[in-house]
Amino acid sequence: MKSIYFIMFLIIIGFFVFLSIGSAWRESLTYDEIVYVEEGLNAWRAQTFSLDPHNPPLIRELAVLPLILTSYVSIHQGSPNIVLFPARAVIIVFSVMLLVLVYFWTRRYFDETIALVATFFLAFEPHFFAHSH
Repeated sequence: MKSIYFIMFLIIIGFFVFLSIGSAWRESLTYDEIVYVEEGLNAWRAQTFSLDPHNPPLIRELAVLPLILTSYVSIHQGSPNIVLFPARAVIIVFSVMLLVLVYFWTRRYFDETIALVATFFLAFEPHFFAHSH
């Protein structure tokens, strides 16, 4: 019985990842995403936080880490969706980690059924899904 819950959990996670990757690949960049990427790159390269000093820089620095490790030069070097997909993929990974955390934490304090329902509701909650990539 426990294995069926875990299989359902993996299906929810897989469906969430599939939809998030598809959305990240298709959707155009938001107006502030370019600023966040440039601010993250400034934080890594020059240790400056001058563009937006009011928001915490950690997630920006983590999101642009794949861009730092590759040959990223500018947002204008190709299709922006494809160029910034690695940064969006980092956010998808963090979203999946949050879903896994919610599942195991809820399972610890309640039971498998409630953990599965909580994970399902979080995975497909519109605001979480919209901002998870």
